[in-house]
Amino acid sequence: MRAFVVRGVRYPDWQAASGYREYVAWTVPESAIKERSLAAIEELRGTGRFETMALKADEAEHSIEMHLPYVRKVFAGQDIKIVPIVVGAISKSVEASFGSLLAPYLQRKDTFCVVSSDFCHWGTRFSYTYYYPQAPPRDEPAIRLSRSIAPTSANPIHESIRQLDHEGMDALTLAPSTAGEAHTAFAEYLSKTKNTICGRHPIGVLLGALTFLETLDGVKPTLKWVRYEQSSPCLSVRDSSVSYASAWIRF
Repeated sequence: MRAFVVRGVRYPDWQAASGYREYVAWTVPESAIKERSLAAIEELRGTGRFETMALKADEAEHSIEMHLPYVRKVFAGQDIKIVPIVVGAISKSVEASFGSLLAPYLQRKDTFCVVSSDFCHWGTRFSYTYYYPQAPPRDEPAIRLSRSIAPTSANPIHESIRQLDHEGMDALTLAPSTAGEAHTAFAEYLSKTKNTICGRHPIGVLLGALTFLETLDGVKPTLKWVRYEQSSPCLSVRDSSVSYASAWIRF
């Protein structure tokens, strides 16, 4: 059994666990996986499309640490290996290209894929204060809050963030959309809102892989959201928060 872990950045372990609860009843996780799938890694290196991550950069990357205990628990008692992949800032077309390259691995019955991402990073310390003055349905466009532009009483900041994140989550939901439609809708959403979703490109690669499988084999993937949280409820522009969402995909 191989686990592909496609990484963004870390988020709380209770949130990470939500996406796995569909598969197991939780107790204390076992020790993390110690071996990589060298054969699969060499196959991917052989494509000429991947680079080896520098040790210093790898040590600064935290997200995989949040997932390995849960992957180990899901496959307790089984011999499993991991294929860790970090995705940088790439275009939608490159996401699709890497998705088609990884699609055959996703289709294998001995492979489990995890894609790691936070959602909105809101606040001046993230240089992102996107805000909806009205709750939906709305007529007013979004604005950027600042010390001189305050939120309205009609829509608290944390509710605006929730609405913003759920727009993205709705774009990613499968069905009724196909993976190809979701990939386009999500890219358009990001272009419009500039939402600070750190794992947007790993998500795009996953959608690219699913689109490839839709076209090649007629698969019909389903994506279901199971939990959404914010680190704290923002009430003023002085506040900040990070959003977290968990989902599972089947096809």
